[in-house]
Amino acid sequence: MRQKSVSFFAVLLGLVAVACGQHSEQPKPGPEAKKLAYFIGTWQGKAEVKPSMFGPGGQAVNSSRNEWIAGGFFYLTHHEEQNPSGTYHVVSVTGYDPGKKVYTTYSFYPGGGVERSEGTLAGDTWTWNASYDINGKTVKARTIIKPTSATSYDFTWEIAANGDDWTTVQQGTAKKAK
Repeated sequence: MRQKSVSFFAVLLGLVAVACGQHSEQPKPGPEAKKLAYFIGTWQGKAEVKPSMFGPGGQAVNSSRNEWIAGGFFYLTHHEEQNPSGTYHVVSVTGYDPGKKVYTTYSFYPGGGVERSEGTLAGDTWTWNASYDINGKTVKARTIIKPTSATSYDFTWEIAANGDDWTTVQQGTAKKAK
């Protein structure tokens, strides 16, 4: 009986070791998540701001620091922007949602605002869509990012206050600082 108990214990221990070995390998980001690598680093941007429901027109400058988190499945952004309406600090998390087959960003704004946007990549052009609730109305927004090199891109931020007619609110460039 003792020999059967020792044998059973040895088999059980072996199965636990095999099971643990199978779970010790961490999942790796897929090709979609790896496409986000373009944005990793610190970017400096400047833009022309058009007058809109968000404030007056003028110049804007911004800085975004993007770093991988969660094993390379997501990146964390610390964004600061100075524009004619003031200075803003935003924190965002971006990744790929394999279930919906879209990129997602959750942005957290001063005062408790949270925005979810969905992005797609067509060729080398990124398009991010979101919506805002402003004074009881839903306003659609989209950001289009077009890389111009490995270290720079052009961007346009547009809104559709009535849902259809897109108006440019901000247009500019960003360059990778490091």
